[in-house]
Amino acid sequence: MNMLQHMFFLLIIITLMNCGSDPENYTVEVIDGVRHVHNLAPKWGDEQKIELVFVRTIGGLDAVDENYQFYRISDLKVDREGNLYVLDSGNGRIQVFDIDGKYLKTIGRPGQGPGELDKPYGMYIRDNGEILVSKFRTIIIFSPDGKEIGRHSTDDTIYELNITNRSDYVFPTSAGKYRESDNIKEEIKLVSIFDSEFKLSREFGDTHDFGDNEKNYWGNNINIVLDEQDNVYVCMSEVNRIDKYDLEGDLVFRMDRPTDIIPEFTVTKRTINVGGKPMEIESKGFSRISWDVDIDEKNRLWIHTYKRRKKEGETFWGDFMYFEIFDSEGILLTTVPMPCNGNLYIHGERLFFDDSGQECVHEYRIVENNN
Repeated sequence: MNMLQHMFFLLIIITLMNCGSDPENYTVEVIDGVRHVHNLAPKWGDEQKIELVFVRTIGGLDAVDENYQFYRISDLKVDREGNLYVLDSGNGRIQVFDIDGKYLKTIGRPGQGPGELDKPYGMYIRDNGEILVSKFRTIIIFSPDGKEIGRHSTDDTIYELNITNRSDYVFPTSAGKYRESDNIKEEIKLVSIFDSEFKLSREFGDTHDFGDNEKNYWGNNINIVLDEQDNVYVCMSEVNRIDKYDLEGDLVFRMDRPTDIIPEFTVTKRTINVGGKPMEIESKGFSRISWDVDIDEKNRLWIHTYKRRKKEGETFWGDFMYFEIFDSEGILLTTVPMPCNGNLYIHGERLFFDDSGQECVHEYRIVENNN
C-alpha cells in the first residue's frame, strides 16, 4: 500500500470517528449507561433553514360571527381530514373549522350535564374520529358527530391528553417530589401511564430536588409530548433538562442547552378587593426556562423557550421567547423567532398559536430552506 492509499484510509478513519459528534456544538457523556447531551450552540449555526410563513388568523376580538368568537382557548387539535378543532374553554364548546378556516360545526355546550363542557382543559382526537376532552377529574368522550358516548373519572385533574398507539393514556403527574399517605413518604414520578380502562399501569421520570418540598412542588412542572414510536419527551419548565423515555419508562437520553436563566423562587404579595374588603393574596413560583413543547412531522422537537426573562410591560412574546428545535437524538439544530403570541401546536407542516390576548388562532406553515 503506497503513501497515497495510507493517507486516503486515514482520512476515512478520521471522518468515521468524528461522525455524529461535533464538540463545537455539543458534547455527549454516558452516565449509568444513559446518553447525556450537553448542547453548546445550534448545529446549523446562524443559517436559517426553517421559517414560519403566515397562513391565516381565525377569530379575534373584532369577530362578528359568534362561531368565531372565542374565550380562553385551552387546546387545539387537527383530525385526519385536516379539520381544526378549537377547545373554546370559556364558552364551553369545541369549534370545528375546515382546512381553509371555514366554520363547520360546534360540539358541546356550556354546563355540567351530558354533552356539556364546564371549563375543559385538554383534548385528543382518535383516528376513528372520537373526541376526548378533559375537565376537572373527568374525561368525556364524544362521537365524531358530537354526541357524548362516555366519561371516566380520574384521581387528578388532567390538563393535557396524550394517548399511545396501543391506547394507553400518558399524563403529567401532579407537581412536587413527595406525597404522604398512611404516614409513608413516597417519591413522586413525573409521568403516569394508565391503561385503556384508566387503571394506573406505571409511573416514571425522576423529579428535580430543589432541597425543599415547597420549592419541589412549584418547581417540577413539565410538558410532555409523544413521538410516532410512543417515546415520551419530558420538558421541565423550571429546570434546564429535557428527557426522552421509552414507553416502559426507561430513560433513552437526557439533554440540556445553553441558557442564561437561573431558576429563581419568588414569593409576591398583593391586595385585592373582595366584597368591599381588602384581602392579601400570595403568589409563589419559579422563573421559567421553557413554556411548552411539540413535535413536527420530521420527529423534531420544538421547545417554546425563554431567551431571557420578561421585562415589566413587555407584551410581545417574541421579544423574550423563541423556539429551539432539536433532532430525535437531542441535538440542538437551530432557533426560530416567534412571529406572534400564543401556545404552540403542530400538525404536520402546520403550526398554530392560540393568542389569548386577541382570542384567536394564528396558523403558520413550516417551510424548509435547504438552499
